[in-house]
Amino acid sequence: MQNKLSPVILDPMLAPREKIVYCVLYLRADEETHSCTLSVHEIAQAANCSIRVVQRVLSDLERSKYIERTENFEGGAQKPSTYHLLRT
Repeated sequence: MQNKLSPVILDPMLAPREKIVYCVLYLRADEETHSCTLSVHEIAQAANCSIRVVQRVLSDLERSKYIERTENFEGGAQKPSTYHLLRT
């Protein structure tokens, strides 16, 4: 049986930490929009890794076209980014 995560989990080009971070985003994403808004800190806690590792992984996932990131600002201050899953 194959589910929506299978192509990501079975992709041999992705490192384990990339798969874990993608799964965190997937589990938090809205079913209709395939998007979620999370801070890097929240992702790091859920994935049990450092903020710096999450930052690198998010950049790698974006470069590999697994996610699209939209940075959010309010009153000049940066807020948690919105992540759109492209492979669902």
